[in-house]
Amino acid sequence: MVLPSRIAYLMGRRAQADGNQCWGNPNRNCDFDIGQQLSPVVGMGKSVAIEGWTLTRILNAGCGMALCILLFTVTSCSTIESFLFEDLNRQERRISVDPAFFHGPAAEDNYLSQEEQESLLQVCLGKRRIGNLTGYRISEAALICAARGSLEQSDILFQQALERSSGLDRRRIMLNRLIHWHRIGSDIRDQDLSPVLTELSHGTALQLVEELQNKRQDFLVDRIYSFMIPRSSGVALADVLLQKGLYEYSMGRPAVAAAALQETLKLRNNGKAHLALGRIYGEGKDYERAIKHLDQAFTAEPDSDTAFLLARFEFSRGNHAEALGWIKKANGRKADVVELHGLILLATDVGADPRPLLKSIDFEQSKACLRENRPFLENIRLCSFSNAYNVLRPIRGRGRIMRAWFGTAHPHNREGTLPYLKNHY
Repeated sequence: MVLPSRIAYLMGRRAQADGNQCWGNPNRNCDFDIGQQLSPVVGMGKSVAIEGWTLTRILNAGCGMALCILLFTVTSCSTIESFLFEDLNRQERRISVDPAFFHGPAAEDNYLSQEEQESLLQVCLGKRRIGNLTGYRISEAALICAARGSLEQSDILFQQALERSSGLDRRRIMLNRLIHWHRIGSDIRDQDLSPVLTELSHGTALQLVEELQNKRQDFLVDRIYSFMIPRSSGVALADVLLQKGLYEYSMGRPAVAAAALQETLKLRNNGKAHLALGRIYGEGKDYERAIKHLDQAFTAEPDSDTAFLLARFEFSRGNHAEALGWIKKANGRKADVVELHGLILLATDVGADPRPLLKSIDFEQSKACLRENRPFLENIRLCSFSNAYNVLRPIRGRGRIMRAWFGTAHPHNREGTLPYLKNHY
């Protein structure tokens, strides 16, 4: 195989040697074949024709040396395209695991930046005075001290934080101290939680619990729920059970979540509880109960995502007419909605052509990829991948939908647009 670098080198030398003579002398025939220069490298006795292109035509067409090198590299190495898509597939798997990748909804916003951590570390080491730091920031410095093993300094900082705080911030500092106690192996007793949660409305208490959920302090969250449920009643208990059910579902515990949500519905009818139960039963393929709850959720609050779930579960049950009615109420600009709509049409009529639905898809573009708190080279790397996805996402998305419909991304190569269904071939 001829190395692309060697090909580009020969092209450059020939262009340098003959370019001045050719362009300065109109009587000279400069339309020579590139293959004449490549034949010594390839080892063939005759020139190699490259699809009728000559060097003069390429240069006159405005192809610079960089573009020529790229073209010959791509034509010489057939694995470049597969390697590119392999790396993009790897990045796509990263996105599916971490939605915050490529600067989506940033999970790291709940945590301290590197500069803030270094500043609080200086406070912990005594190299910086507390100054005008808020009580909550001082408690974060106390957690850093505890992580370094400076337990005495951590207790001093926690005490200083409590002295200069009040209101809800004081409760947050108490929760940080409970996190510290749990990390060093201490039990969290009811009398430890009482000063944090007493004299608070259940809504404010649930707000604090949600903040702990975002910080992934799962042990303390479970402990607070077990403290609040026996001490709540009526509407307050319904709200606590609803948030606990949604939390358990997000943690991958559907049985516990379903039990909490069912108790919520006994106290008060709630659309969010019906929606979550519909998802749970649908994932367990109990479509009858899932559709029952989703129907009530849609009645309480009509939503396109709920209509999509109803269409998907009806389609899974084989009720194509009902599924078609629900899918029309969903957002037709989403790729998954269009894919399911096409499958329903093909299941209803084998001769249907759902390809016009592809025109309505609105593929989401990546958000601004530059961040001030990231290194320059990392910003460049993430932005390059992000921009590549912005270009390739519509092409690959439509191709994936076509393969789901017809078994191929190029149905025009067939005699007819036959759907890729069981017992069809």
